Amino acid sequence: MNCANHPAIQAAAYCRTCGKALCTNCTRPVQGVIYCENCLAARLGHPPQSAYQPGATVSAETRLPSPGLAAALGFIPGVGAMYNGQFIKGVIHVMVFVVMIWMANEY
Repeated sequence: MNCANHPAIQAAAYCRTCGKALCTNCTRPVQGVIYCENCLAARLGHPPQSAYQPGATVSAETRLPSPGLAAALGFIPGVGAMYNGQFIKGVIHVMVFVVMIWMANEY
């Protein structure tokens, strides 16, 4: 059998995914497994794009929350959770804290 891409050359291997006959120039061995160019590209996905893209906007750096500051702010009900980006959880903590203070004053 001859190579699917080069009909004049004898096939040396077969693609594991599609079974296409491949010559030594067309084989793409990856960790002991033979792939054709198309199957390897499909398996690996698209190649990474260059770092510079015309018209692309540069996003601001995102900073990770500081564990020490989060612990310090955690003593204020809801503020530590808000600092960590958990706004709904922080608002719930504030509401529960306000209700508990109200109940302590009423009863």
